[in-house]
Amino acid sequence: MSAPKRVLFGELPAGEAQALAEVTRSIALDLGDGRAPTKLVRALGESGLLGFGIPEDRGGSGGTVGLAALVAEELGAAMAAPPVLHQLVGVHLLSQLENADLLGPTLTGESLVLSVFGAGDAVEVPFAATWDLAVLCSQRGTRLLDRGCLSAPVDTWIAPDWRNVRAEVPEAGGASNRQAWDELTSLAGTLGAAYSLGSARALLTETARYVGVREQFGAPVGSFQAVKHPLANAWIDLRHARELVLAGLAGADDSAATDLRLGALAAGSAAQRCAEQCLQAMGGIGFTWESDVHRHLKAIAALRHWPVPELRARAALRAELLDSTPP
Repeated sequence: MSAPKRVLFGELPAGEAQALAEVTRSIALDLGDGRAPTKLVRALGESGLLGFGIPEDRGGSGGTVGLAALVAEELGAAMAAPPVLHQLVGVHLLSQLENADLLGPTLTGESLVLSVFGAGDAVEVPFAATWDLAVLCSQRGTRLLDRGCLSAPVDTWIAPDWRNVRAEVPEAGGASNRQAWDELTSLAGTLGAAYSLGSARALLTETARYVGVREQFGAPVGSFQAVKHPLANAWIDLRHARELVLAGLAGADDSAATDLRLGALAAGSAAQRCAEQCLQAMGGIGFTWESDVHRHLKAIAALRHWPVPELRARAALRAELLDSTPP
């Protein structure tokens, strides 16, 4: 009897998952210039890569959210512009509204959507000029944000297209739905963690290449234990964190949201530790603007606090784990 194929990301055998990753990576590297997301989002939509986890009868690509995580991982490796990750999450938020007229164009990449998470009467909306739709997810439900609610930019020192703006949003009525909030923030956090893992993996690969050719004292710097051991540990951390994310994605019981949050927090921490080690190993070039190290590091650091601040996520996870512990 032949051994069963190892299955990753839900229903795909490893070979097919690898092929999907390669297609995503190719598109992202060709069209992801790091600033303008429009062409990349359109190409991903036309290839059906934005709709994983959305049923086919609603215009999606079917499959599981795990496939969306695979796409996010490769987008991170290619340093795709952050609004592309918002698009990947936003289609799932829009699907909660059950509005096919809005969901369809975002799945095909014709409309850019931003995913905003928050509560109260004021939230920050990123990338002010890059979106057609913005979806606000709070504990009282999911709804669209209108451009009329936007106020002055929060950060006026960066390019207008990338500024965060404050939105004045009256809190929606109705009862709080904590379960839906937990599920959606866990999904967003997992896709963000997958993006970070891909980013860290690509950075580690480039760092390993660099320390293998950069010489000091007549030998490659990568041959020194002070360089190679921390990088090896970073690789191990990434592998462990990735398995935690995969385990969370494979969960189908009541603890699935908790498992997803656990994996996302572990992945964010591992990715940032890896990026910091790479920064040190790259030496002087790692601290220059000409290098891509700072872009990977800043994206990873920012995603640790999205969709909710990390300290709040850790506190919520700790409370859940303590509540679920048998006496």
